[in-house]
Amino acid sequence: PLEKLLTGGYSQPDVAVSSHVDGPAFDEIPAVYPKFKAAGQTVMLVSFFRGAVRSMPGYEKMKRLASFVALQTPIGVGSKVELTVDLFTAVGVLILANPDAKQLEADLATVRKMEKEGLFTFDEEIDPVQADDMVDMLPGRRLTEYSDASRLSGRISGAGAYKASAGGPPTNETLFAVAGAAFAAGALIGLLAAKAVK
Repeated sequence: PLEKLLTGGYSQPDVAVSSHVDGPAFDEIPAVYPKFKAAGQTVMLVSFFRGAVRSMPGYEKMKRLASFVALQTPIGVGSKVELTVDLFTAVGVLILANPDAKQLEADLATVRKMEKEGLFTFDEEIDPVQADDMVDMLPGRRLTEYSDASRLSGRISGAGAYKASAGGPPTNETLFAVAGAAFAAGALIGLLAAKAVK
């Protein structure tokens, strides 16, 4: 859905299929990639709290955002949520898109604020962890680190939680971590999308 909003109606899988089975449709795809028709982002959702889920008010608020496109999550009432420390403990994948880039950024900031305040209510809440600025792949944003990362014994990686030194070049380990996280995110989104289609 995000690709089609950005391009105005087609996605990479559509083009790949058309190239083999629908020549006329493939010929209609522009030879030069067009300017995006919207701003969009796939957001890995983070939980700074853990416990047994009683309700999910954060998800309901996300669905009312102007930029909301889709939400995929394995979390439901009764689920046990752990602190998000990597892609496997992310609590969902949110897709945002909007023709107005400023509105998209405002909605993304709202989501990050909601994460810090808590996306869920719990039957029993254990050990909240607070964070400084989140890492988002928007122009002008910089990598920051958790203010309380030491409590997680250096296990924080992915899901918007990379460490970065101020001003220094990224190390090979950081680059490999980012590349690995991006690959895993793509695989996870593909699996969730496949389930949604079924």
